[in-house]
Amino acid sequence: MPAISLSAIVDPKVMALVYGPTGVGKTIFAATSQRMRTFIFDADIGMVSARRHILRHGLRDDLVTVWPTPSQAEFISGYQYLISNKSKYDLVVLDTATEFQRTLLQQVCDLAKVQVASQREWGIVLNLMDAVTRNLKQLPQHVIFLCHEMQKEDAYYGRTMYMPAFKGAYKEEYGRAFSSVFRFVLFERLVKQADGTNVQQIDRWLLTQRDQWSHAKDRFSCLERYELPNIDAIFDKINQSMTTALVPTQTTG
Repeated sequence: MPAISLSAIVDPKVMALVYGPTGVGKTIFAATSQRMRTFIFDADIGMVSARRHILRHGLRDDLVTVWPTPSQAEFISGYQYLISNKSKYDLVVLDTATEFQRTLLQQVCDLAKVQVASQREWGIVLNLMDAVTRNLKQLPQHVIFLCHEMQKEDAYYGRTMYMPAFKGAYKEEYGRAFSSVFRFVLFERLVKQADGTNVQQIDRWLLTQRDQWSHAKDRFSCLERYELPNIDAIFDKINQSMTTALVPTQTTG
């Protein structure tokens, strides 16, 4: 591969991980870009509710291609299809990485004819997850991993921690692969109606910066701590920050 001048890099590549509770809207977030052609590895078989949301709100469903991924073999087929059709897509989504890791673990255990994974099986799964992450990262498209959320009790500080629901060693190593890690959070508030009654409303936000309860990061340093889960608006901010930063500074004297 030939060397590339830094001044030629004007279109940032996003490698993001988005995690949160089941049903919070992760798939809807990733599948509702109104301009990015999106390819989704559907390991969770969770696109039905997302399509209902898209149709209900009059959003574009012609931009989304779904590749059912119930096995490693189907993932490999989908990846080979992407390699052969690089120009057709702008965004690749793995939905969800949690379920895909479970699938890999089950296949590894079935092959080894064991019901409980040993260190050896977990080592194989780590290598497989690393390979999947690395291969998707090398694609020219933006990449988003969707992930379920897990809780971990921090006995020392007496608090509950929230993090992506990975298992094995990958749970400790996933962070180095992603430029952005966002956590879906819900806030409840009372909204006064015209008749004077109060109705409870749930607002959805993406936490983009680490706090004492959650893992999150924004390597582009351009997002607010809480962002509305609008994928196009978030990508616009990232793109603007990168292109602005790459404009040569004018000096005088």
